[in-house]
Amino acid sequence: MEGGRGRHRRALAGAVVLAAVAVLGGCGRHAGTPYRPPGRGQAAILLTADEAGSGLDLNTIRADDGMAFAPDGSLYLLRTDLFRISPDRKVSRVWRAGAYVTGGLAVLPDGALAVGVRGGVLRVDRHGKASTLAGVPDPAPGKATGTVAAAGSGPFVGVARPLGSRPDGTLLVQDSMAVWAVRNGVVTKVLDSPANSATLDADSDEVPVRSTADAAGDVYFMSVARPLDGLADRITRVTPEGKAAHVPVPQRIAGLAGGPGRLHVESLAGDGADGVYVDALDDDTSTSGLDDYVLHLSGGRAEVVAHSHTTEHVLDCTLTHPVGARELPCALPQGMAYHRGALALDGMVHYTLEVAVS
Repeated sequence: MEGGRGRHRRALAGAVVLAAVAVLGGCGRHAGTPYRPPGRGQAAILLTADEAGSGLDLNTIRADDGMAFAPDGSLYLLRTDLFRISPDRKVSRVWRAGAYVTGGLAVLPDGALAVGVRGGVLRVDRHGKASTLAGVPDPAPGKATGTVAAAGSGPFVGVARPLGSRPDGTLLVQDSMAVWAVRNGVVTKVLDSPANSATLDADSDEVPVRSTADAAGDVYFMSVARPLDGLADRITRVTPEGKAAHVPVPQRIAGLAGGPGRLHVESLAGDGADGVYVDALDDDTSTSGLDDYVLHLSGGRAEVVAHSHTTEHVLDCTLTHPVGARELPCALPQGMAYHRGALALDGMVHYTLEVAVS
């Protein structure tokens, strides 16, 4: 994915990546240093590149194809292959993607995973066995290769990205043209052109900001028709009834220098209730360094829950203990997922971050 940070930060990262790797090595927390979970309002490194293992290569600079929490607190990461980080921070590979082009991840009510691929959605159980959940996955489960034409016989165009589930178990999916609801094998269109007439690439599924869904089944997506606008009036919320409205954003937000008008939204995550978390980069180039924020938007209110200020996009973080989430000395990763008062962030850096928001 080449999102806002993918373009905005790669220009900075390209100049420092070799130096960062050579000087800082693979991680900040040394082997044997005990993990301390963050308290409310704090952030901590959940996992470093050296601690990952099991094929999860955090040293590879890329955005995740999807992130999702299971009810037991396990964090699933889709980095082409599907990985699980257990509540005790053990990493295992759940499923190998093989020939699939992946994108999008959601946990199903029965504990299985919905994995988005070109042409359809796969159901991957806890043993790593894949089967067709919706559409016409390309290739078909159990086949080593497939054809792009085969996916054309299903409802989805390009990569079908699971966003989350409604309380009744309905799975919400976004493809390059619409948002869909999947229940009991029936695929129903919820909304046309969720990206405001901007289509996604059929193979890589590239889009500036990933859509998301909250626990109530509301879908949040970004308008990309006015790419130079800030945060205000950029996020649209669509209810299960199909009603769409802009998510209101205050003109002034405590802890945010300047205002929301100059924020470049990079990722979204449902808050488990009726709001959304927003990862946004300050586009003001008149100051030195990068300011990155995580905001919580709900009921017309906005709160800064995390803030990082860095002089350059360094890929590693030397934190060995929890620190104030609004005073992070390290870059905020790109993707987000929420679970029971905590955010996990991963992507475009060499570590996975945990932020305790409540």
